[in-house]
Amino acid sequence: MAAANGNVFTPTDKTSPTNPCPPAVVPNDVYDKFRKLLSDLLGSKAGVVSDIDSQVKGKVPDDKEKPVSIEIEVVTKDQFKTQYANDVDKLYPDKTADQLKNDAENFFNANAAYTYITDNLDANGVQKIKIKVFCKDSLRTATIDKSPLLESLIHELVHAKLYTMLVLGLTDADLPFLDHADKFFGEIKRLFDLLKKNLELSFSLPFENSNFFLVELGEDHPSDGVVSLDHQVTAIFETQSVLGNEITFKWINPSKEIVRTEIKPLELMAQDTFVPNSPGHWTVVAESLHMRAVVASFDVPFSVIPESPIGIIVLMASSLAALGGFMALRRSKGTTDW
Repeated sequence: MAAANGNVFTPTDKTSPTNPCPPAVVPNDVYDKFRKLLSDLLGSKAGVVSDIDSQVKGKVPDDKEKPVSIEIEVVTKDQFKTQYANDVDKLYPDKTADQLKNDAENFFNANAAYTYITDNLDANGVQKIKIKVFCKDSLRTATIDKSPLLESLIHELVHAKLYTMLVLGLTDADLPFLDHADKFFGEIKRLFDLLKKNLELSFSLPFENSNFFLVELGEDHPSDGVVSLDHQVTAIFETQSVLGNEITFKWINPSKEIVRTEIKPLELMAQDTFVPNSPGHWTVVAESLHMRAVVASFDVPFSVIPESPIGIIVLMASSLAALGGFMALRRSKGTTDW
């Protein structure tokens, strides 16, 4: 497949013409569609590669500019474990091959794709960068829906953009932003919008379609933002994105203390349940390395007015009894000037 390679940022499609994934995981026709979408993304009409190339050249001094090889490939877990261990063993001399393979397995399990700097040098003595897309269910579902796949690939290209600057001599302090910072996600959106405009696409960025809401115990609709004390509430996160497979929920009490942190598996939806035990304003945060954090909040009132007529009668009776007792006490002391 032809790709629009810039002078410095040079991603290349190294995917196999035949499907390397088990057909039960990624059918052959889906794999072919994946390769077509990848070709469209790397093509000159999309404008993504040339845009990134211009940005890299704008940051890297002229005397340090060299083409950086960025190879994109689809791999199985076993392939990735072997390739990753061979690609980075000189970068991590304190780790054994088995330890590197274990790292690779963790990366595979936690991500839809992974980008890294290798210890392999090209003809110009520049370290190669590799983008590995994984043979997983996420590849099938993302390709079928198209926009999640393009989001995932652009996400990896933004990683590759930063790594290109690093291998050409820039430091972290020189980078326009760091991995998974707010500006990182802003860059994904900017490039996604550029792709949509140039290829005349109509769908939106998947992580922009995420939903985060609260549901109280016994209810079948989102909370109105008021939760009773000691009443169970569930935070629910929904997304069309396939980036990552886990999300962290943090529950923050009115004193701004994190009282619960839970990591939950994410397969387009994740949820966590908590019982607020103090009145005031509560906040729930759902965050992932691959997406911007989202926030929901609710208030726990200091007192609850009973809803049933019997409850109201009991409340009124107790109030009148208290008032009667207070009046009797005042009179027993001979005071009437109240």
